[in-house]
Amino acid sequence: MLAAPARILAGGIALACLAVLITAYLLEPSARGMGSHTRLGLPPCGWLAMFGKPCITCGYTTTFAWTAKGAFVTAFKNQPAAMLLCVVTAMTAWLAGYAAVTGSRVDRIAVSIFKPAVLWGIAGVVLVSWGYRVFTFVQ
Repeated sequence: MLAAPARILAGGIALACLAVLITAYLLEPSARGMGSHTRLGLPPCGWLAMFGKPCITCGYTTTFAWTAKGAFVTAFKNQPAAMLLCVVTAMTAWLAGYAAVTGSRVDRIAVSIFKPAVLWGIAGVVLVSWGYRVFTFVQ
């Protein structure tokens, strides 16, 4: 059973994840496949402006918006790693919310899953996804 401070932390994590997902749902995805973050008042991608190619996170906000709206195929085609991250964000919201409400030790799941090999695998997925994004990029 989680102690009160841990339950409060879990609740905060759940709320933060929900805030991201709600923002993504309310955001209109850019038809270009990237640039939706500028609708949140953020500047355009400096990497793209400087090098003419997308950075490692180009398309993440747009992909989150498509994923939050249930357009999974469009999201995956745009930025595969971002679509997976959005799904993980939703799963984290549920698990953290469950832990906050019930006091369950679901944190053990994360500790058992995130071993070095898994983290290296995630890094590989992000890099391959970036390569895919650069390869399919049209200015």
